[in-house]
Amino acid sequence: MPRTNTKADKALSKMVKSQQPEQTFTLQQISDKTGLTAERIRQIERAALRKMQGELKTWLTKEGFTEYL
Repeated sequence: MPRTNTKADKALSKMVKSQQPEQTFTLQQISDKTGLTAERIRQIERAALRKMQGELKTWLTKEGFTEYL
């Protein structure tokens, strides 16, 4: 089971809810709010992107859109 950081999860949720349209956050801003290092935030971001890419690839294959792979 993946480990979770409740303090970081709550801080990130609060940031997202208060986010303005087209506003982005730097790794350092997220780090400051969550208590995690900027490097750890980058690692989590990369893992999430890889997971989404894998799920998208699976869906595209299943639906027959292999020309987009």
